[in-house]
Amino acid sequence: MKTSLRAITMTVLLAASLPAAAACNEESIAWDTGEPGRYVEHGNGSVTDTVTGLMWKKCSEGMTWAPGSESCDDTPSGYDWLGAHRRATAVNAVEEGENYGHQDWRLPNVKELASLVELACHDPAINESVFDDVTAGSYWSSSTSVDYAGAAWYVNFGGGSISAESKEVGTLFVRLVRDAE
Repeated sequence: MKTSLRAITMTVLLAASLPAAAACNEESIAWDTGEPGRYVEHGNGSVTDTVTGLMWKKCSEGMTWAPGSESCDDTPSGYDWLGAHRRATAVNAVEEGENYGHQDWRLPNVKELASLVELACHDPAINESVFDDVTAGSYWSSSTSVDYAGAAWYVNFGGGSISAESKEVGTLFVRLVRDAE
């Protein structure tokens, strides 16, 4: 099933107008898929989305997974768009960050990144029991904007909106993804 960017944008914008939920975790969220247990945690800082077939790093880049506390330590780093791609390359080469035994981490496209938006949540608009210590800010996608020269799409997890930012000027957060096996 193909979903257009317009459909994702409309869904996410509608979600931004909904009242905030008291707690955004697996117990309180009415899943879009109608299935509990959408995410399978691997105990190493990665999680697989059974709906999309994608594996995500639980921590934003710049943060470190702390297995004993089951949470992310430190503060996420901001990157320009090219720096975000360089970060993925460095993680895959084990020069920076954690790759959890995989060398195919990448920046998600805008549809993939928008799939993490939880319609029942706000500030951050993501399942906090799965993606611990999420900064309710903007995260780069790999998708270049055809509407704005020199810009790429991002998702703001404060309210779930999608917009474009200059690849050279913008400093946004990064969450890496890979195709699950």
